Amino acid sequence: MGGEFRYEIGQNAYIKLILHSLKHSSSAVNGVLLGRVSGDANSVVEISDSVPLFHSQIGLLPPLEIALLMAALLLLDNKKLGALSKGKDRSPVMQLYTRDASRTWKFIGSDGSSQLALKEPSANVVLQDYISTGKAENITDFDDHLDDISKDWLNSGLFN
Repeated sequence: MGGEFRYEIGQNAYIKLILHSLKHSSSAVNGVLLGRVSGDANSVVEISDSVPLFHSQIGLLPPLEIALLMAALLLLDNKKLGALSKGKDRSPVMQLYTRDASRTWKFIGSDGSSQLALKEPSANVVLQDYISTGKAENITDFDDHLDDISKDWLNSGLFN
C-alpha cells in the first residue's frame, strides 16, 4: 500500500488541518486524516475528515494513545465512515504515512508516485473566508481538550 494510490482530500478535512496549523503557527502540529480507499483498480484514498491532535511536544505516549483510541471509537460510531478500512522553505507542510501488510509505517510519496489533490477546487476560497473572519481561532485540538474538557476537539460545529 502506498505508491499505487492517489490521494484526494476533502474540503472540510483540508480546512481543518490548515486552520490547526495557522492557529499554532509557531509549533509543529499533528493530527489524523480519516478516509476510505475506493475499491477499483485505480485506487483513490478519499480523505474525508481530519482530527487535530496536538500543538505541543508530546512528552508522554499516553495522551497520544488516548487520542488515537478516541478517534478510532469515533469511526466505529460514525455511520458515514462505517465502511472505513481498518517562500524557500521546502520542508513539507503535511506528511502522509500508511501502514502496509507487514504493519510497517511507510512515508507516502517516498517513491515519487503518490499524489495528493484537493477534491473540491473551491476549498481555498472557503479557507480564505475562514482566515479573514478569524475562524481559525475556533479550531480545537486534543491538546486544548485536555486543558479544558468542555472544548470540542472533533470540531463538530466548525462548518455550521
